[in-house]
Amino acid sequence: MNQYKVFYGEYTLKHWIDLILKKDIILPPYQRSFVWSKERTSGLIKSLEEGFFVPPVIIASLSMNNKWENYILDGQQRLTSVLLRYLNIFPDEDKFKDTGNDALANDNDDEEEEDSDNINILNWTLRDIQDAIQNREKENILKNLMKSGKYKEFDINTLNSEFFEKTCLPFAYIKPTQDSENDQVRYYSSVFRRINTGAQSLLPLEARASMYWLNKDFKDFFQPVLFKQIKTNTKVTDFARYMSILAEYDHLKRGNKNISLLARGFRYKMETYIENFIYHTIGDKPSTTFTEFKSIFPSNQYQDKINYLKEDIKYAGVPEKLQSIVDADYYLFGLIYFVLFENKRIDTNKVNNLDKDIKQAISDAKEKEKRQPAALKYLTSRVKKSIEIYGRYIKDEHK
Repeated sequence: MNQYKVFYGEYTLKHWIDLILKKDIILPPYQRSFVWSKERTSGLIKSLEEGFFVPPVIIASLSMNNKWENYILDGQQRLTSVLLRYLNIFPDEDKFKDTGNDALANDNDDEEEEDSDNINILNWTLRDIQDAIQNREKENILKNLMKSGKYKEFDINTLNSEFFEKTCLPFAYIKPTQDSENDQVRYYSSVFRRINTGAQSLLPLEARASMYWLNKDFKDFFQPVLFKQIKTNTKVTDFARYMSILAEYDHLKRGNKNISLLARGFRYKMETYIENFIYHTIGDKPSTTFTEFKSIFPSNQYQDKINYLKEDIKYAGVPEKLQSIVDADYYLFGLIYFVLFENKRIDTNKVNNLDKDIKQAISDAKEKEKRQPAALKYLTSRVKKSIEIYGRYIKDEHK
């Protein structure tokens, strides 16, 4: 039996705007920031003016904490563009400049993500307007927003109100036929990820955010503030990557299996590999590839160990700005492994030569690896060598 019913139809742009302003439709917690430029927003409006087909907005009805809410599952960029053009404003890019927190360092040390030149990311969403609304009258909304100094006029030509009252945008409305909140969240998370597979590429942290929604207790684990502060090749160092690789390394080690099997088959699919680990951790899709999360963090209590790791990163002298993924791997794999997996700490009385040993290993590796740092044989080598180095500088037991 189908657990969901889907209804189809269309609303005028004015009705969509009213739904937004009344907060009858809202963004899920994981939805990405606004990424459309003024040019693309204008392109949508032109398509609507000329009667071209525009894909439907997908709205999902979800029961959260005994309250039904309607989430914009797909179509945030379209609806936001319609609202901005209705108000004839656009967020000031300088005021809402993205901090780069969604850009993760990758295994190839690439400076830019594919198609990054076509993505205009603002640290801003539809929520910013909804949160600022005190009165749904257009004039009052504009007054409050423009008073903040964070918005600019969109165009010198204001669109005729008739355009919004007569132009329609289609929708698909998904309504669950069962009441389990967990089942609903799991389903919608899956739908969101499937929808965005063929759309403008989500950045890794954006794509993963829908998975964290499945178990909110783990969001702070996978995105610790500590690792947002450590930059690799100007990008955020990816803690989930290190945890997934080390969780498999630990599993192979416990089973006396060949470490060369590490991440086997995932050279070009590392994001899928990390996603598998995340699903495994939150309990949605247990995997035999990784050590059980509770074996690493009994009772899923991880914060104390993360705090110890923060201290030992300082003791080990890990730079906040790392030149490449190779540098990051030698500085971090061994340290994370001993503190989080082995319950051991840096011996502050022995660290004098630690930085020298790591830098030598980095130098040797870069000469050997050249432009193929993503090769699994090199990844495995970095994991083993980093652990070997740190093994000389740790205390016998965690205290």
